[in-house]
Amino acid sequence: MNSRNIILWVVLALSLIFVIPQVIILIVLGMAPTIVAYIVDKSNGKFAFFSVGAMNLTGITPGLIKLWKGENTVSAAIDILSNPFDLLIIFAAAALGWLIYLGLPPIIRGLLTIISKHRITNLKMEQKRLVKEWGEGVAIGPRAIELQEASTKENFIPEGNPKDLVADNSDENIN
Repeated sequence: MNSRNIILWVVLALSLIFVIPQVIILIVLGMAPTIVAYIVDKSNGKFAFFSVGAMNLTGITPGLIKLWKGENTVSAAIDILSNPFDLLIIFAAAALGWLIYLGLPPIIRGLLTIISKHRITNLKMEQKRLVKEWGEGVAIGPRAIELQEASTKENFIPEGNPKDLVADNSDENIN
């Protein structure tokens, strides 16, 4: 962000403070958990900031609506911020944002682990079916089978597992 953009944002913020100070007071003080999340979140994506910010904005929305529908003054904004029920809504929404940020990744990780294990099981069953249909060469490679056949003809048994003699550099065989 260059200095021209920063100056533009500062002028806009100062203008809004004079035009609608009650809304600015409610937003700045109500979004305090979001400001804290921005400061403490050291990640590049600022995921805590976005998670807490979205939920915190949701939490101050009833207060903003109450302010706009009722007495739209600075004292009304202070009354909203001093009402324990309104503060509970604002901070509970921010806490839910932290819960989403901290709790969702382990849940998703667990679900992906379950899905991956299920996929591995299905692939192993498919591999067994292919080995049964096409023969052992599908699993260990044609070069290993050629070496096995050559060794049995010469009564020579190579050391190690024939599966270790695979000619291609495939990642791994699933059995």
